This record gives sequence, C-alpha cells and structure tokens, in this order.
Amino acid sequence: MPIKRFDLDAAIIFSDILVVPQAMGMEVELIPGRGMLIKNPLKVPEDVDRLIYPLNVYEKIKYVFDAITLTRQNLHGKVPLLGFSGAPWTLMCFMIEGGSSMTQSKAKYWLYKYPDATKKLLDMLTTVIVDYLVGQIEAGAQMVQLFETLAEYQIASRLTFFGGIASQVWRDEVVNCVPCSRNKIVNCVPCFCSPQCGANYIFRLT
Repeated sequence: MPIKRFDLDAAIIFSDILVVPQAMGMEVELIPGRGMLIKNPLKVPEDVDRLIYPLNVYEKIKYVFDAITLTRQNLHGKVPLLGFSGAPWTLMCFMIEGGSSMTQSKAKYWLYKYPDATKKLLDMLTTVIVDYLVGQIEAGAQMVQLFETLAEYQIASRLTFFGGIASQVWRDEVVNCVPCSRNKIVNCVPCFCSPQCGANYIFRLT
C-alpha cells in the first residue's frame, strides 16, 4: 500500500461513485480516453422502475465493505481510513446523462419534464446512499465523505424543485439520516463550501 511507502495523513478506499448506480442495475463501463460511461442511461420515467430497489447494499456492494475491513486491519492504527459516496443529485445526473457532461442539460430537463419521477429517483438514491455510508462505517471506515460534485450546475441556474434546490434538499436528507443510523456516534461537518458548488460533507466517528 502507498501508506507504507509515504508519510501520509490518511488512507482512503477509492471506489468510483458509480458503484451505486451499478448496484441498482445500470451498466457501467470504463472507456479508455473517455472515462466512466453508463450504457443504459435513464431516458423516460418508466426507466426508474427497472432499477433494483429496495437494494441490499450488504449483498450488492459487499466488496467495498470487505475492502474497508481488510484495509483497516492492515493499517494497524497508523492512520485513519476514509470512505465516500456520491450524493443523490450527482448520481442522478450521471444516471441520466450517461457520463460526464458540460451542461447536465438532460438532468435539468428531467426536473421540469418529470418532477414526480425525479423525486422518486432522488428518494431511492437517498435511501441507498445512507445505507452505503452506514455500511462503510460499520465495516471500519473512521470517516466518510458525501460528494455533491455536480451541485454547481443546479445552483448556478437557480433551479428549484419541490420547494428547494434538489441537490441541497436530498443531500441534507442524507446528512440527517446517517448520524441517526445504527448505534454509531457520528459528527457531520461541511467542507469545501462555495457559492458555486454548495457543500460536501464529512461524517466523522467520535
């Protein structure tokens, strides 16, 4: 492990944020020179119904939890171990766009064209993400981060949805649920805040 070769502050389990959509039944592929692509993006509301939900993360994403436990054991307390997940709005954008986008135009279109399907999808993702982050903590992660990488595309356009900014409403739902799950004592702190990108959050065991 690099942690054995360099004097680093922490170790992190790097597992792409698209493991969540993949676990929900989407086909994710790494294309050289292009990055991660979803071969079957969501195009119409009916596509949401073909996603695997409810999702048992302890079965579908068990390999991440196993990696966390094994890594934590091999660190021998030298440095803390970090995990992470993408936030609901960011994952929804990838699931609709099919990959990286400079505008997120398809995802923003969904907000206007399919509000009920959008809310349903964000609710589903929120539940899965909470379970995923809690599972990482239970597996041994001492800190997990919630990435809202694509919030800027919504905030900059002043897009509102169901009474608020979608990226904020559903991200905050994750923020509220994770500390209350299981018998873990977890502090939540915002980080990397900016008017353009909103806030990411770190959940830290105390």
